[in-house]
Amino acid sequence: MRTSLIQHLFTMVLPMPRPPGSDKVKKCFWTDQTIRHETQADILRLLSMLSRHYAAACLSLKVTRSFDATRILTFAAIAAIADAVVRRIACDVPSRLSLHISGKIDGPKSKIFPFGFEVDVFNAESQYLKITSPALTLLRTQVLDYFTRLRSTIRDDHVIFKFENSMEFGRGERDLLRQLALDFGFDHADEKLPEYLTGENRVVLDNYPELGFYRDIVYLFKALMSPSSEKLPDVRFIYMYMQINENTNTQHTHTYTGTTMVTPGCCTYLGLEMYR
Repeated sequence: MRTSLIQHLFTMVLPMPRPPGSDKVKKCFWTDQTIRHETQADILRLLSMLSRHYAAACLSLKVTRSFDATRILTFAAIAAIADAVVRRIACDVPSRLSLHISGKIDGPKSKIFPFGFEVDVFNAESQYLKITSPALTLLRTQVLDYFTRLRSTIRDDHVIFKFENSMEFGRGERDLLRQLALDFGFDHADEKLPEYLTGENRVVLDNYPELGFYRDIVYLFKALMSPSSEKLPDVRFIYMYMQINENTNTQHTHTYTGTTMVTPGCCTYLGLEMYR
């Protein structure tokens, strides 16, 4: 029931965001209205919660080719909406995170560029999905249209969350976290930046939890495209992560349990061997 409800919500009810710079004749539900910061943050929190509910539910069901297509497209829709929302500039108190990700933060234009993630694997894998509904075919086209247009505005060194290639803390994440740290006045030493993203150092995620929500949604979207169950994260990492948080008295395990695992000095996401 939970799986069907969330699938219906994202594949049939909620509209997909229109690509950046697209024809303005048709208004975009996600970008053509003003939004307050608290609404933006709450939408991302709810999207993250729904994505975790959906991952838990669909991974407990027997997988068929048609169901595999539906769950991947559902996560693609969640990721597209989350990306569009995190780039919105609030009308009351604009999120500094949104300004950095969208490339609209004040600063020298020669050094300020937008950040984003790419969906090349989704583009390739989705060609062979067993799609049984015209609505899902349309959804795939809309998601690819959005991310293809968005990717053309993002420099190669500003691509973040390359989970399909490596679990390492990449240059895109480093540049984004360094910009945030410099903007907030936090320590921007190289060894500190991965800790801000994983939550080992809570100073950034406590002030802007939207970054954690965005990170987790993208991770689950790419994790669900694993070619076999052997490539999915080992459940042992979940208990290891819970133990780490228990030992360090972290009070945010409800948000990040089962999504990331941290080790000193590096960014190690749950399922380190996932793509190797």
